Amino acid sequence: MPNQPLEPVVPKGMSLFVRAISKARHVSPEHLAKLFRDHGCLWVAIASLWQNEKTTHWINKPDTVKRYAESFASVGVDPFIWAYPWWNRVNEYLDRISQCLTDDIVGVIHDPERGVKAVKDSSGKQVTRQNVAQSSREIILGTRQMNPYLSVGFSSYGQTKGHDTFPWDEWFEPGVFDPFEECDWFAPQLYDETPKNIVKGIQSYINRDAEAVIVPAFGTYRWVKKDASQPLSNKNRMAVPCTQAGLRKHLGDFQKSPVAYNAMVGWAENFMTPELWRVLAEEAERLVPGSTPSVE
Repeated sequence: MPNQPLEPVVPKGMSLFVRAISKARHVSPEHLAKLFRDHGCLWVAIASLWQNEKTTHWINKPDTVKRYAESFASVGVDPFIWAYPWWNRVNEYLDRISQCLTDDIVGVIHDPERGVKAVKDSSGKQVTRQNVAQSSREIILGTRQMNPYLSVGFSSYGQTKGHDTFPWDEWFEPGVFDPFEECDWFAPQLYDETPKNIVKGIQSYINRDAEAVIVPAFGTYRWVKKDASQPLSNKNRMAVPCTQAGLRKHLGDFQKSPVAYNAMVGWAENFMTPELWRVLAEEAERLVPGSTPSVE
């Protein structure tokens, strides 16, 4: 086992997170892969498992992940898988990831959020900084040990500010730990942020690692009221697809980024409409000219 990552693939071009896969929505692996490729997507992030405080469940079971990954790879779309961890069940988390891996999978995206914060659990017991720091290191190292060629991605809060109980150092601050235990690239979740906060979010990541590869994560949805008679609020809202103009403006806001980027990923495929796919193809072509067959 080498003590350094072995030139892993860093994403390039356009992508979307894929959540729960169903025949009713996605038709077949071949159909979804063609949809991505025809609109210029060069990689895909397929959901695998999700952990909460007490349970672990599959979003997509390994056989589904593998079938879809094979189809994506066959049309030149690099398949990544993504997963959501909880600090106290790292072994199970890693084992389930390993069940999804095939030669087609080029990388794993870890989505650590509430599950790796040093906060009180539902019983009132304090999760310590040491707990989450150790778990975070184990997740990255465990992924490397599965396959040192895997690309290890990180996608979490859009800004580091306001998340002081999150173990940022363990995930990517340079020089703190062995590079073998650090991520290769970072996707701050800026799904519904203002232009100003998009810049702030990306800058907050760069402030922790000036050489970090940034893959901005944008949103393909907008919030509307559940109850039209009440004000829009966190309790009175639901996500629906962006308008075409809204997505085009949102993607344009990222061009003010303080650092260059040549890959993006959107949350999420389930909000996509024919109109939004057209906007996505435009941005895919801007990121990597020649990536979109329809506009070559």
